[in-house]
Amino acid sequence: MTLGNKNNQEEKIESDIEEDDYVDNKSNATTTDDEFYNELMDAPPEFEDHLMPDGCKDEITAIEHFTSCLNRRFNSCPVVFTGTLEDALKEAFNSKEIKERRPLLIYVNNDKSVYSNVFCRQLLCHDKLIEYLLNNYVLWTWDVTFSSNGEKLNEILKTTFSQWKPGHSIGTGTTEQYPLLIGIRRSTNNDYLFDRIIDGSNKRPVVDEFLAQLIEYKDRFDIIVYE
Repeated sequence: MTLGNKNNQEEKIESDIEEDDYVDNKSNATTTDDEFYNELMDAPPEFEDHLMPDGCKDEITAIEHFTSCLNRRFNSCPVVFTGTLEDALKEAFNSKEIKERRPLLIYVNNDKSVYSNVFCRQLLCHDKLIEYLLNNYVLWTWDVTFSSNGEKLNEILKTTFSQWKPGHSIGTGTTEQYPLLIGIRRSTNNDYLFDRIIDGSNKRPVVDEFLAQLIEYKDRFDIIVYE
């Protein structure tokens, strides 16, 4: 081997190593919420649309848009109560048949949160969860990617729940607080009780763990209902 060929081969090896390091570093990079949101908005057509447009005024129209968009993104979607939050409460708690009464879940999404997308894809839109939710819960949804919709959500909550206080605000938090899944049940004196079942990305249950959480919460609900 000539000296020139040897130098060329060494340069090629160094170049390959540098390229491999670049690929490894790129693949190991941590995606921030802002980076994820930018990628989401540049994604294929099924991700182009926001779950809720900016400045939603009508609850029913907003939720119809939410479910339609969610179904386009993941090719599946849980059955969401298409109506006002007040009507969702009636659907959950006011049935004359005790066995038909169910806890209410409020799912709050924020597309700027990385885990919101993961939660929807791996849990909320999973076939096993879709079936269980249909038979055991009333699900109502909202999206707070736009701050205007976060403000609207808090307005809805304050109007719907007399005991809702400013400190309970859930529609205007940081992206780390999402996704948010709130369970609502009633105490023995009929006061509403609010429980955070999913609260940001602190705990990331797999399908069976999440299903077990929902079953346990439904059992707690039934104990009070059947007293």
